[in-house]
Amino acid sequence: MAAAAVTSRLSPVDFSPEKNTEENDAGNEDPADCSIDSSILSGAKFAESQAFKNKKGKHTTVTPLIIDFRRLLQSSKLGETIDIIPGVPNKELLHAVVGLYSVSLSEMTPDVLYSTVCEKWARTIVLIRDIKDVLEDFEIRRQKKRSETNDQNLSNNNSEQKEAAGDSKKTACSKESGKKKDKSDKDDVAANGEIEKEDSEKEDIYEVEEDKPSIFAPVFSDSEDEEEEEESDEEEEDYSKGINHFLQLVQERKKIRDSHEGSYDVNHVGIENRLVACATFEKKFCKPGERVVHLTLVAVRQRYRKHGIGKYLIQQIKDQSVVGQYDAIVVHADNSAIDFFERYGFSDDVVLNSRWDEFAEQFTQCTLMSYLPPFTTEGVLGNKRPELDILLMELEIKKWRHKSLEAYQAEISCMNRLRSEIIHLRALVTSQQDLISSLVQENESLGHEKFMHEREFLEYRLAVAKAAVSKASDDNSGDEGDISVDQLIADMEKELQFRNLMDRKESDAFDGGFDSSRYVVTPEGGTNEPYDHGRDIAEFHRLTEDFKAGIGKDKDMPGKCEVTMISKTFLTQNVHERYEMRLQHLKDPTFKMRLYFCGSLEHPERIQEIMKNGFSEEDFSHGEYGRGLYFSQFPSKAAQFSALGKMILAEVALGKTESVLKKDRARVFPPRGFDSIVVPGRLAPSEGAPLSGTPSLNQEYVIFDANQAVPLNMIEFTTTA
Repeated sequence: MAAAAVTSRLSPVDFSPEKNTEENDAGNEDPADCSIDSSILSGAKFAESQAFKNKKGKHTTVTPLIIDFRRLLQSSKLGETIDIIPGVPNKELLHAVVGLYSVSLSEMTPDVLYSTVCEKWARTIVLIRDIKDVLEDFEIRRQKKRSETNDQNLSNNNSEQKEAAGDSKKTACSKESGKKKDKSDKDDVAANGEIEKEDSEKEDIYEVEEDKPSIFAPVFSDSEDEEEEEESDEEEEDYSKGINHFLQLVQERKKIRDSHEGSYDVNHVGIENRLVACATFEKKFCKPGERVVHLTLVAVRQRYRKHGIGKYLIQQIKDQSVVGQYDAIVVHADNSAIDFFERYGFSDDVVLNSRWDEFAEQFTQCTLMSYLPPFTTEGVLGNKRPELDILLMELEIKKWRHKSLEAYQAEISCMNRLRSEIIHLRALVTSQQDLISSLVQENESLGHEKFMHEREFLEYRLAVAKAAVSKASDDNSGDEGDISVDQLIADMEKELQFRNLMDRKESDAFDGGFDSSRYVVTPEGGTNEPYDHGRDIAEFHRLTEDFKAGIGKDKDMPGKCEVTMISKTFLTQNVHERYEMRLQHLKDPTFKMRLYFCGSLEHPERIQEIMKNGFSEEDFSHGEYGRGLYFSQFPSKAAQFSALGKMILAEVALGKTESVLKKDRARVFPPRGFDSIVVPGRLAPSEGAPLSGTPSLNQEYVIFDANQAVPLNMIEFTTTA
């Protein structure tokens, strides 16, 4: 590969396959007449002409050029007007390149394409056909078009003969002929009207359009009778200046070709007929010392696809003698082009391509792919340097070894620090657990002392009351107040008996003894009323008895069940407010029940959160009767859907309840006009279990709003054989 891509001066390119070819010498500038400062490296031919052939045997010969359009246009402003391609203004070449991109990449607007092609460090490889080959193609297409026209005329003559003979196909043939004539007339009118619109434009720049085909569609149309699209309102001037004039020239050349009868010459050929393919890339530096080639745009004209031209462009981009030395090539591939780039060594590995995340923001709906070159290198002049290849490999291996060692050291350091942190946290938890245990014991001791003082004070009040009654009975016999005083004494005696009952730690009254230490009885926060320890003890005792009784009703429940702990929930005020607000919207707000929650088995880690902040949609079960919160009257069945040894008792506002027998996992609301449903239960032996009379042990209630229930207590229990 020649080194002209790096060192060549700006000069017109000789496209003649032979130096003495008369057709190509006519009208071209003499390269010897061109002279310009060698520091301006705007474009040059960097390789010999290349021939391509498709599967049908059609040959296409092109000349590759590499161009810096930004520098090329800047040199034109300085008065240097030498054209890269003889006879083709540099501006027209730019418009043609952007036009090919616009037609091939319809999702990108021309203004973005102009800015991308003319970026500061952007270079564009273009493949240009020779004028002689283009003229031959013109002649071939004209002959083909004439042949098709003759065939059509012959078909029309046959149709007219059939019409004269009264053929039944007369109407169909007439309509087809009329449609074709109308289309031809409309095409002529549209072409003339389009040129008139262009002549009336005030500024010759690209104008942004919305929801319209690319304005370059007629430039690279593979059918010569496609018409130019309407142009839109103007916008600020950019590198697109001269676009309308270029489009007008394209239309005029097409019109001249269509009306020309003799041999075609160079005046019938435009750059839009010679441009075959192009690729734009930028040389960037992501990190210090890391050189990346960003392949931004690639396009091949449709009629020249399947010739291997795209493969050739990728090979030139990968050639370091063309683009310079690099560490990686990055491309944003459309979904339809991923396989194409993979065939030529590009990878879509997400982890690998994360090194170039900064490129990902430039394009959307694309896949970031990259190519890493081999260690084998070529000098600027194309000479192999094996010693440099070995040195690069050794440096890369050394770098990899160093990075791997650093990664291993970081992992070991992190593991040791985590180990120390775990030991520290474990010691902290142990010390806090000891503190909690001592505080619990102290709290129990103080509670017991308080209980004893309350009992002694009650005994004292009872003795004083009895003495006062005895004295009053001697003075006022038959007074109406005796009834209320006697009732007061009776209540106090009953309260004293209950407190004596609570004080018996090892009595046989409740199946092996009643231990108040099993109950967590912490006074509610936010109240100024004195806490009644005995009230919670009595309530927890009742819950224990109800729980045992519910377990005993189930004959399938093996062994014996013992309650080991009952905890009381202390919910936030917000939970109670949501519950009360939901009650106001129920059809029957008075229908509430205490039920056991059937759902903590799926998310046992949610139990503490429920005890603190109530139920939420995270606690919903996807059961056979819908998605919601399931509850049961019977703890033996709720235990089968609860975390091991733990069960939540809740107050559930059922409202108006509908009996439902049909299973429906997609149900997310109760039936219209109802607040909840009662179902045979997920453990029912079969559908149609009775819902009236004696309730089935498997029966469940389902609510679909988490605010219809508030947790009350958590019951911890064990079962023994």
